[in-house]
Amino acid sequence: MTETAGVEHGMEIGDGARVGYEPAELVAVAVAGSLSVMAVATTIGNAVSGLESASLRTWDATTWANPFFVLWALVPAALAWWEADRWVEAPSVGAGPEPPAGDRVVALAHLMRARRVALWAACLLVVASAASVVELVTSVTSAAGQLGRLALSHLVTVGGTMVGTVAVAVAGLVVVRLALTRVAAGWATAGGGPASDASVA
Repeated sequence: MTETAGVEHGMEIGDGARVGYEPAELVAVAVAGSLSVMAVATTIGNAVSGLESASLRTWDATTWANPFFVLWALVPAALAWWEADRWVEAPSVGAGPEPPAGDRVVALAHLMRARRVALWAACLLVVASAASVVELVTSVTSAAGQLGRLALSHLVTVGGTMVGTVAVAVAGLVVVRLALTRVAAGWATAGGGPASDASVA
């Protein structure tokens, strides 16, 4: 590759040119995008469901925040980590003489995409954790004064779901942190400037 022309998945690479998406990047974006749409749609749809009690509407609007949701959110986080690690270790970036400028453009583009996906996954994990806490709080509020087995069973279920959600989310944030660390390492190795200067759309 040269600075002004090269090929990456059939696309020319030049100053300001677009770099093709890899399958892992497409999967990560698809999963993160689907989860985002589902969370927003479910929250808005259930919040305006017409239930009389505000606490019930709030609880209904946060039922999507569960361990299964955050497990899926681990997919883009893990793929971001994998992509960042792959490009840090790429021969054109991490070893030997200084790589051609075109190779650096490709590496920096993929590293920045990994960073964006990792941050996107982090937002999903944090928002899901917060929503699960809100769900527990509204459940406790709704069950105030109700001392039956049904109310207790509901609180135990919601509390367990919240603990599981937060636990998996914390693990996911560790993966995000590892991905961002690898991105930073690759960025420095590839000779990137400030992150905002990269043209990696």
